[in-house]
Amino acid sequence: MYWYTAASIVTAGTAQCPSSPVRAQSHIEFSAWVARMRTPAPRVVAIRSLWSTAPDEVRQYFDVQEDGSFKLDPLMVEAQ
Repeated sequence: MYWYTAASIVTAGTAQCPSSPVRAQSHIEFSAWVARMRTPAPRVVAIRSLWSTAPDEVRQYFDVQEDGSFKLDPLMVEAQ
């Protein structure tokens, strides 16, 4: 997911974006996230297991921390 800065230009309904996108990620604190989602304890264990056995490339992309916290690509969709 890439965000474009205010330098993006919108003309006649088409976006003209700069050639260098800016990547933005939201930090998700694991304990607060599973509590907010009311995730059952066995599922929390399963999620932690998935993170711990994920390939390094995946763990790096999501910036997975020791406590299970991670970063997630935000998405905003606007439709007319």
